[in-house]
Amino acid sequence: MTPDQPLSLAIAVFCSVLCWLLPLRTAIIPLMAVMCAYPTNIMVPPANLQLTVQRVVGLMLFLRCISSSEAREKYRWTIADTGAVIYLGLMTVSQLMTTEPVAAINSKAGLFLSALVPYWCVRFLVIDRPSLYAFMRGMLWISVPMVGEAIYQAYFGDSPYRMIMQYGLFWKEISGQWTEQRLFMGMTMFRAAAPFMQCIMFGWFFAIQIPWATNLFWERRSIKWWVIPWMLLPVGTIATVSAGPMMMAGLSFFVAALFPWRRFWRIGFGTIAAAYLAVTIVAKRGVMEIVASFGFDPASSYYRVNLLNFTLGNAPSWNKGYMNPMKGHWMAGYGIIPKVFDDYHDLCIQWIFLAVTNGLLGTAGFYIFVVACAWCVWNAKKRANTIADEWLCWSLMAILIGSMLAMQLVALFAEMFFLYHVFLALMANTVVICGTEQTERHVGVLAELGGRQVLLRYRLRPGQRLAIVRPGT
Repeated sequence: MTPDQPLSLAIAVFCSVLCWLLPLRTAIIPLMAVMCAYPTNIMVPPANLQLTVQRVVGLMLFLRCISSSEAREKYRWTIADTGAVIYLGLMTVSQLMTTEPVAAINSKAGLFLSALVPYWCVRFLVIDRPSLYAFMRGMLWISVPMVGEAIYQAYFGDSPYRMIMQYGLFWKEISGQWTEQRLFMGMTMFRAAAPFMQCIMFGWFFAIQIPWATNLFWERRSIKWWVIPWMLLPVGTIATVSAGPMMMAGLSFFVAALFPWRRFWRIGFGTIAAAYLAVTIVAKRGVMEIVASFGFDPASSYYRVNLLNFTLGNAPSWNKGYMNPMKGHWMAGYGIIPKVFDDYHDLCIQWIFLAVTNGLLGTAGFYIFVVACAWCVWNAKKRANTIADEWLCWSLMAILIGSMLAMQLVALFAEMFFLYHVFLALMANTVVICGTEQTERHVGVLAELGGRQVLLRYRLRPGQRLAIVRPGT
């Protein structure tokens, strides 16, 4: 047994116990803690079961959700859940078409445990304002020590996580990026990655929270206590020295800043669509080439453009010349990253990664799921009766737009792929959160007036209270 396994087992047991003991409102926090702050490349013993800490804790929390009558009563099936089932079904079908049945089922069982179990845990548990704020506070405070770890790795090129990550899967592949350095604002920095297996996805972890954490303002209509950890999130994004997470954070925050003009969304999106078509038709360079040129590393941008062209059969690979690598594989993909893509082992564009591994079936499944969750936000927007509801929908929509645009350059890998399903669950839950907060309260006070009892009725705004004045002696 390697030194990491006793620690992994202890954390898995401890967090699983917490998932059963904590109130339902906060039971999601132990799962989020291990998903965000514990490496996923190491196994809980026995290692041949391929169970990570995240899978064990998620499964325990899911069992609590389905065994709790309170959680089941508050859960409502939505179109997003239908989309999740279609997504898993199409992924499974595509895998069965390309690999052995046992291997395909094992692969998609892993997808269910790592991605869809956390999705349904959030669907069961984050179903009202108190649980939403508890979830967001937990994520924010989990991020604070991770920002410190990111700064340390960016400056020293090492991390305390090395002591356990070096015994896990893919260590040879992921350790190479720990020595990579980039120039940023005149400083040469290492690229922070730990505990994630990929530095770009580590940056996404911080970036995706920037818009959604602002919803904590509405808990007490105050910025005094949560704004300091919130301001650390961009620091964690920058520590990865990756243009992708910075672009995603910038795009989503830009869309979020347009909230005061949300009534003109048709004009805004129409303008963006017109500009995109104009660039596509008029410009000598494609949109991908233009956007990729904003990266920190010209070689990385060049790689992305050539990956797109090679997949479409419009450009040669460096070793194999001109070919059509997806011919005969568009429907179900390869099931794995095949040798024909050896020159492009990093399938860093989301739709290409899905198409190569799971074909158009898997690609359609993922985007059907995303659209279904977005539809929940659209329905929630119609139910919104407070500005807090409107902001929740708008901030999550801003993240969706920013992330979808960023996925044209960056594919979701490892931990961030699983965490993105948590974000989709939040989108799905807006339809049950929005419209439930009362805009005003009606209070009756029984009093005596002129020798007879009367009922005095008062209307109170949210947060407003009746003052009790005691008569002087």
